Amino acid sequence: MNRKKDRLEHTIRIIISDIFLKEISDPRIGFITVSSCELSSDLKHAKIFVSIYGDEKEKKRGMEGVKSATKYVQELLAKRIKAKNVPFIEFILDESIEKAIKLTKLIEDIEKNESEID
Repeated sequence: MNRKKDRLEHTIRIIISDIFLKEISDPRIGFITVSSCELSSDLKHAKIFVSIYGDEKEKKRGMEGVKSATKYVQELLAKRIKAKNVPFIEFILDESIEKAIKLTKLIEDIEKNESEID
């Protein structure tokens, strides 16, 4: 079951990435990356984590666009996926990439300050 779940998560992530790249033209959605997909154990629900490039205002607008496109994305996913049941999708803003970048910068700043002290 885990292998099937992992494959399905990967497939859903790829399909939804492709949908946003080629078929969604909402101007609110700028540069978006589908970072991961987490399926529930019964495979009926999928949390789709997306990263949106921009400041807080752009991210908020982008997520509004993403959420308004959910039903359409769900329909396109249903047409493309080879699964008995298509999971209900929910989009969640993933800020882990930005947090990692900020953390890396903080570490670099600390290292720079320590080397200046020595």
